[in-house]
Amino acid sequence: MGRSALLLVAGFSFLFFVQAQNYYTVNTAAFGNAMSYYDSTVIHEIAVAGANMACTEIYKAPNWRSGITSTSYNGGVFTVRVDSIPSTNRIQITSLATYNNSTYAVVIVVQPSVFSKYAYWGTGVSSGGGNVYWATGDTITGPMHTNGTLRTLNSPVFMGKTTSKNGIDSTSAGYTNGKGPKFSAPFDWGYDIPLVASSLGKLDSIAIAGGKRVSSTADSSLYLKFNANGTVSYRHTYAGAETTKTLSAFASNGVISIDKGDLYVQGTVAGNVTILANNSSGSRGGKVYITGNLTYATDPRTDSSQHYMLGIVGQNDIIIRNNNAAAFTVMGSMYSATTGLVVESLSSRAKGTLTIVGGLIGPILNATATYNSDGTVKNGYSLSLQYDERFMAGSPPSFPATGNWEILSWYE
Repeated sequence: MGRSALLLVAGFSFLFFVQAQNYYTVNTAAFGNAMSYYDSTVIHEIAVAGANMACTEIYKAPNWRSGITSTSYNGGVFTVRVDSIPSTNRIQITSLATYNNSTYAVVIVVQPSVFSKYAYWGTGVSSGGGNVYWATGDTITGPMHTNGTLRTLNSPVFMGKTTSKNGIDSTSAGYTNGKGPKFSAPFDWGYDIPLVASSLGKLDSIAIAGGKRVSSTADSSLYLKFNANGTVSYRHTYAGAETTKTLSAFASNGVISIDKGDLYVQGTVAGNVTILANNSSGSRGGKVYITGNLTYATDPRTDSSQHYMLGIVGQNDIIIRNNNAAAFTVMGSMYSATTGLVVESLSSRAKGTLTIVGGLIGPILNATATYNSDGTVKNGYSLSLQYDERFMAGSPPSFPATGNWEILSWYE
């Protein structure tokens, strides 16, 4: 009996010893894991702090590339390198943190935020000074911003990121059966993103520096016809002689401008180009007339790998000329600094469809058609606005910017 008791005590003692050893091992591992997690959290915060400081410097001074030398922070050190990415307007920021003999890097790529990223930008105001309502049947397939109040009637559909300055009004116009706007991404508001008054002057300066810039005389304008072989034919008067050059020879940096005159354009674009009708002073010019279909040599809707991009910028109206076409197609991002898109001879032209593949930016939203009492089109164009997804990350040359920056990628 005594021997059995001794064996029982010895067995329990051994079990308790093993269990105690296991508890010790688990506690030691838990402590080690906690310390490792703490170290990884701290070194991550140090690297992110360096990246954020660099972003702040770039926001304050877009040409800043000095980087940040070894800086103590939260028990560690970070250094930041800032590099321009060749042949782009993008910047790579590399923040390297050191803490407890470990290193950790955060690499981000930023670029200026440009208006071409929007499928639509407006103020919520119509040509008559009234409010613009997006209604059932309206579908916006890309990012959209209203620098005012977004107003809806019944159930329009917003497929991209949708923002506004002053929120949304979905009730004042009335709606039926509890229907309301449909958002594929959360709607957000409180963002003031105005057009930048100096944008056109800067764009004109870029044309002077390395593109093509025409200063209009009293009787001249600029007529452009883009050709699918990468050339552009141009003249300065309606009946003037036409000259054809390659795009690179005509405007090496891709920016074409006329000041104090109007610009007339059509054709097939095989290159990256931004055209501008500016009005730096006086009352003449600043309008863009699209006289016929204006497309890319390759359709981005069927081949997203094609790289041609077109920006159409006007101080005043961008006008769809009346050429009696039942179907009119414009590919590119259109930007009017003071007004918006205008369909010429709206009340008398034949009805049809205006297809825009790109974006529409302007403070005023004009009607593109007149309607019968039953809501069908009487004259003018039904509008099909199709976003060019490539404009999410890229833009036409020197297209007007918002004054903000955006992050394209964040790697850790």
